[in-house]
Formats: sequence, C-alpha cells, structure tokens
Amino acid sequence: MNADNRTSPNITKWMPVWIGDIRRETIGRPPEFTGMYLNLLMAAWENGGQLDDDESQLFRISGATTQQWVKHRQALANLFVPRNGVWSHNLIRTELVKAANISARRKVAAQKGNDIRWGRGPSKAETDALMEKIAKDGGAY
Repeated sequence: MNADNRTSPNITKWMPVWIGDIRRETIGRPPEFTGMYLNLLMAAWENGGQLDDDESQLFRISGATTQQWVKHRQALANLFVPRNGVWSHNLIRTELVKAANISARRKVAAQKGNDIRWGRGPSKAETDALMEKIAKDGGAY
C-alpha cells in the first residue's frame, strides 16, 4: 500500500457502511464474496480510497482462500476501478473527502472551545463590540 495515499488516523477510525449499495453489489453471491469485498473496502478506506494492484496483497487483504480468490477475483475487480496500478473505489474516495472536511471543522470548533475555556478567546472589548453590533442589527447577525 502506498504510504502517500494513507489518510489521517482520526478519519480511519470509522467508516460509513453503505448497506443498500453493498447488498445490491453482493446480492446472489456467497457470503465469502461479501466478506472479501468488505475486507477490501475497509483496506481502501484506510488507504485513501485505493489499493495497490498487487495480486498477492489483494489476495491477502481479502482474507480469501486461494480457491475463493481465483473464483471471485474478477467480480471483485469489477466493483473497483482498476487502473494505473491501483484499484480505486469512487464512493470511498468521495466519503473520505467528506470525512476529512468534518474532521477539520471539528478540530477548529474544538480549538475555539479550548481557547474560550482557557481564556484565549475573544477579549471583553471584542465580545462587547459584537454584542453591540447584534443589538444594533436587531439580533440579525
């Protein structure tokens, strides 16, 4: 796995599961296929939405037996976008961007909260000026 594509540890602690999509993509397949697919999705989530197109590595990540891998490899590849030496997953890449944005906003909010809590927030004069502006605008800020 390419270390340049890894995502922040805070983001990789959780991953949304798209139940409808996964069920639709695995319907009619044996449970082993679903397990292999989920293992590959989770690894892609941890790796920036893509996996190196390395057969032995993909096989290992999938958790499959050799026979299962040979049987399901092409169907799994069809659920990813294999190109330029990687297997990409567009939904995961999109969700990772959303997760990074959420994480960044939460970090800013936490820093503001800490600043206020520890007395590093806006000065009394800044707060008074803001309150005066709010009162002047009739509460519409």
